Amino acid sequence: MVTAPESRLAGLRLLHLLATALLSLGSSYALAQTGYSVSVLEQNWRDEMRQRELPVKLRLPIGRQSTERFPVVLFSHGLGGSREAGSKWGEFWSTHGYIVVHIQHPGSDESIIEPQLSPADIRHALRQAASGQQLHERVSDIKFVLDEIQRRAEFRQADLSRIGMSGHSFGALTTQILAGQNAGARPARHSDPRIKAAIAFSPSVRNHIDAETQFNEVRLPFMSVTGTLDGDWYGRVVAPEERTRPFYAMPGGDKFLVLFHNGDHAIFSGRAGLAERRRQSQAIANDARITRLTQMLTLAFWDAYLRDMASAQEWLATRATSALGPQDRFEQR
Repeated sequence: MVTAPESRLAGLRLLHLLATALLSLGSSYALAQTGYSVSVLEQNWRDEMRQRELPVKLRLPIGRQSTERFPVVLFSHGLGGSREAGSKWGEFWSTHGYIVVHIQHPGSDESIIEPQLSPADIRHALRQAASGQQLHERVSDIKFVLDEIQRRAEFRQADLSRIGMSGHSFGALTTQILAGQNAGARPARHSDPRIKAAIAFSPSVRNHIDAETQFNEVRLPFMSVTGTLDGDWYGRVVAPEERTRPFYAMPGGDKFLVLFHNGDHAIFSGRAGLAERRRQSQAIANDARITRLTQMLTLAFWDAYLRDMASAQEWLATRATSALGPQDRFEQR
């Protein structure tokens, strides 16, 4: 049993490790810069062509000068999720100068999980929602959102030449398709040239086969984030190690893999509350460690490939590994 003083001591050790990691960035790359104030808006955007309404959450940094422009990052939730997914990532990115758009996808969102369903029925509903049709709808959702941000007044300070795509689980698969993955029986590319870099939290290979064929056209900068416990509840990914396969199947060049020891599927959703079900102090401390390091690494990636910061690219290439724990894994190709 872990006593309260021991728990506090573990927390202090964690803070010390994170502070050391921040210092290790060196003066050439200032990750711990002063943050921006952020305006948060919840809206519903209607795609009249498809008769489809998308709930979105916008995180809009408040510019210090009227001429300041911010890169844009989109976030797509996993099965059964909502626009609240990715909040731990979006909050961090936006305070460091990124406009973040969290998109909710009808048909594979929280509406498919009805309160009266048994656990078995919930798993069945999630598997049913992980269909090719729903994936197609999600990709179309993102293309619609990309069109909308070009015309809406809320994005007057957006730099539309610097757009990143990210997502968790089924949202990671959505991200992969938009980055160039071919997931169908026939060669069909749904990539979008407006997307310049991508991060997949809990990535996967569609149908578990032909990884090299599926990913050989993913040529933009891409970061995969996963963990040694990163399975899923509904049985689509049998072994967590499967989530590393997209990284190895992509062509080399600006590709990164982050694999956290004891990182599970819930922690990478980025939604507050999902990972807190584990109450042992060591697990809670590891969740906090993974969250903070994920924030650091993903921000460095965006800075490197959406802001073209040579110092961020250099840090990822030569010093990022030193920020991680001895049982974590960081690779690049």
